Amino acid sequence: MSCVSSILVFKDNLPYDDFIAIPISSKVNKLHSDEVLICDDDFLDGKLPVTSKLIIRKTFVVSKKSIIKNMVY
Repeated sequence: MSCVSSILVFKDNLPYDDFIAIPISSKVNKLHSDEVLICDDDFLDGKLPVTSKLIIRKTFVVSKKSIIKNMVY
């Protein structure tokens, strides 16, 4: 069984069939220099269930075909 993780879509990588994504974690008790706090006030649309952090050092490329759910609160 594979793990399902939350990500922030940073950039749609047109014309390719993938996008650049940044992992999100709700474990904000310790921040590294390459992690950024985000909360509901940072979004124009949608919301986060809790204040979280972006883990910039783990930025990666994801195929659009691998997305199983698109959630916006």
